[in-house]
Amino acid sequence: MASEVKDLISKYEGGRYAFSEFLGLSETDEVLKDLRNVIVPFELFGGYEDAERTILRIGNEETLGYDAEYPISILKITPKNKKFSDDLTHRDFLGSLMNLGINRNVLGDIILNENTGYVLCLDHMADYIKENLTRIKHTSVTVEIVEELPTLIQGEPKEEFLLVPSLRADAIISKSFNLSRSTTSELFEQSKVFLNGRMTLAQGQQLKENDILSIRGHGRLTVGKEQGLSKKGKIKLIVYIK
Repeated sequence: MASEVKDLISKYEGGRYAFSEFLGLSETDEVLKDLRNVIVPFELFGGYEDAERTILRIGNEETLGYDAEYPISILKITPKNKKFSDDLTHRDFLGSLMNLGINRNVLGDIILNENTGYVLCLDHMADYIKENLTRIKHTSVTVEIVEELPTLIQGEPKEEFLLVPSLRADAIISKSFNLSRSTTSELFEQSKVFLNGRMTLAQGQQLKENDILSIRGHGRLTVGKEQGLSKKGKIKLIVYIK
């Protein structure tokens, strides 16, 4: 990833915005490490707030004198006949898209809502996907480019009240997703836990308000405010889960 980041910085130093392709959580972690000792303005955005797959943009209006939108299009993929369509999953949508011969890095998040899929992709791939994606599993589909995600799709996080023995990351993950301590430990060992966008192996990391944990295969949570202690000395904690 270091060479790609250097290329983006070089482009920015030439006086224009530089955009990466879509980055997964592990790739984002690598990029943040590469940028750790570099002074350049950058942001990560995936088309909507809290997107898991994001694009790195180097540059801002202050340094370049103009603003530039992220090159992200939104595709709405709908079964032609919902009554007789297959029960489509995230894997089905991704598999059919990959079968078009495109690279995963041109695709952002895939969001499902009642068998309709909303796919974030790079602008230059939108028309190609629209013209060539006609079927997912045995279901014929239509593809259209839309301006934005429906508000309902973006969704509000679910507020949960927890009683935890400590603010350790593993304790909060275990309680939030109803996982055993051994299963939670395996998630860390398998590099599936990301704290504020950075991969972490520190199961005992002490969390604070507004910290964000992303757990592959389970979801994302934001740490809320402590609400004091229970009679048994456990911490009362609000978390927001998506």
